[in-house]
Amino acid sequence: MPKFGFKHFSKNWQRLVAFALAFIIGIANPAVALGSTLDEVRYLLETQYVKTLDSSVLNASSVEEILKKVGDPHTDFFTRSEFRNSWIP
Repeated sequence: MPKFGFKHFSKNWQRLVAFALAFIIGIANPAVALGSTLDEVRYLLETQYVKTLDSSVLNASSVEEILKKVGDPHTDFFTRSEFRNSWIP
């Protein structure tokens, strides 16, 4: 009876499967695939913000400038450490 465990595939096949999974995960979550924090903020505001934002807002050159142009006191950006410090006692 043949064995179907992952360890029985060739190294090239394993690499191909790993690449395919990484590609699929990138498509499933485009914010992760974009790379930069600025691109992620733009994507999230464009797709999740309650109002449609003008392109001049989304094309700002920094996260701080985008948030200033949004002008919403309830929309903010936290760095990873700021987020951790605000939620974990």
